Amino acid sequence: MIESTTYKFAKCLQKRFGIIEGITDKNYITNSYHVFVKEPIDIFHKFKLESEFQKLSPGGAISYGEIPNMMHNIPAILSVLKYIYETIMYAELNTRYDYCSKCGYEGEVDMVKDENDKLIWKCPKCGNTDHASLYVPRRICGYIGVNEANQGRMADIHDRVFHL
Repeated sequence: MIESTTYKFAKCLQKRFGIIEGITDKNYITNSYHVFVKEPIDIFHKFKLESEFQKLSPGGAISYGEIPNMMHNIPAILSVLKYIYETIMYAELNTRYDYCSKCGYEGEVDMVKDENDKLIWKCPKCGNTDHASLYVPRRICGYIGVNEANQGRMADIHDRVFHL
């Protein structure tokens, strides 16, 4: 799967070229034409920029907008959806709404490093780190995965900024 490939490629680049700040210093690479996950860019500019590349790939291309929970701002979502319709071939909005079945927490579960420096999910209410009792859906690489991904993908998810 591509999420493993971006992690594997990142490791190969580090081995071949060393750690170069801003280039090979991550455990993931940005695939396709996407704006880098840490780039502070608003959703409208991101989709406009990426729409130019989608035209070059009519057989398959999707853009992603990372957004906070917008349940109480539906007009903003409608504005983005209208912009998508008018500007870009294919796009989706990714939000964060997680659940801890140990304590009933609903909201965004934290990503933290464990004692081995590994990125894991942790409930901000009860401290639960058992992935079997946490429901944390995130876009992995073109699909929504739940709870676990390799450390390259976890670092990618950790570094993502909101676009709205």
